[in-house]
Amino acid sequence: MYPSNLYIKIMIYLFSTLLILILVIFIIPFKTFYLLKGFHFCVPHMLRIFFGTKFKWEFSFDNSCIYDIGSDETDANKLCGLTYHFNPHIDSVRFGWEWNPSKNKIDIDAYCYVDGSRSNTIIASVTPNEKISGTIEINPTNYTLTLESSSIGSVSKTINKTKNNKVKFLLNPYFGGNRKAPHTIKIYLKRL
Repeated sequence: MYPSNLYIKIMIYLFSTLLILILVIFIIPFKTFYLLKGFHFCVPHMLRIFFGTKFKWEFSFDNSCIYDIGSDETDANKLCGLTYHFNPHIDSVRFGWEWNPSKNKIDIDAYCYVDGSRSNTIIASVTPNEKISGTIEINPTNYTLTLESSSIGSVSKTINKTKNNKVKFLLNPYFGGNRKAPHTIKIYLKRL
C-alpha cells in the first residue's frame, strides 16, 4: 500500500521546515540588522547555536548609528557575541557599542557578564561606515576580543571567565541599556 497524498505533503512540509531551520541556525549569515525605533531587539532576531571556540564577524555602522539620548549616551548597545544561558546576564561575552558625541566616533566595547557580574571596557573608537573585523576567542580561562580595521590596526582586550560550556548561543544586536532605539538604526554584520 502506498502512502496517501496528505502523508506525503506533511512529510515534505516537515522536511522543508527542518531544512530551513538548519540553514537559519547554523549556516546563513545575515548581513543587515535593523534596530527599529522604539525597540531593543533587532530584526531579524534569531536563536543560533554555536559550538566553536573562535568566531569572527565583519561589521560596520552607517550614519543611522549616530543618536542623541541625552544623559544615557554611555549605555552600551550590544553588537554580537555569545552566551552560555538563555539569560545573557549570567555568563556572556559581546562586542558592545555606543555613539560618542565628544569624539564624533562609535566606541566599541568588551561587554561581558561573568557569574552575573558585568564589565564594560572600551576597546577602540571607529568612524561610521568604517569596515571592522571583530573576533572573540574562547580560551579555558578567558575571552580575547580583537578588533581590526585600517584606522585602528589590531587591538585586543582579555576578560577572565569561569565557564567552559561546549554549547553556546549567539547573540544578536540589541539597543540599550534602559533606553530603546530613538530611530531605526542599521548595522551591517556578517559572521565569517
